[in-house]
Amino acid sequence: MAANDFVVPGLSSPALRLRDFRGKVVFLNFWATWCLPCKEEMPAMERLYQRYKPKGLEILAISIDTQSAAAVQRFVKELKLTYPIGLDPKWAVAEKYTVRALPSSFLIDRKGCRSGGLFTSTMLTLFILPVVYLIVETRRARREGGPAEEGARA
Repeated sequence: MAANDFVVPGLSSPALRLRDFRGKVVFLNFWATWCLPCKEEMPAMERLYQRYKPKGLEILAISIDTQSAAAVQRFVKELKLTYPIGLDPKWAVAEKYTVRALPSSFLIDRKGCRSGGLFTSTMLTLFILPVVYLIVETRRARREGGPAEEGARA
């Protein structure tokens, strides 16, 4: 299923547009500062980002907080998050993705197709991380002309 394109204001960057990340594996995450499971999984997401960004992974974390951007900025600074943060205080993008619980996450492949969400931090560590690794490494191996299995080994 094709991922719905969107544009949101960036927290510390220009507007974030999903289609600008075409060609990368995108982990799209909807979260809020008041969501304890969100706070628990975000450090794991940061580790995922640091490890796999050079291999083509991008994380887009969309805050649905209705409070000020300054409150979101304090939260991001406290957790030392470096991946792009978007702001969706009116839930416009969250509605496009039928978000009904937080955190909700979606994987979007390099061609812009998505798979569905509600990934927990445990699922992120046990399932999503290995899947993202395989997607990124398989693509890299194909580009370099080698077998995908060799590129997928950790």
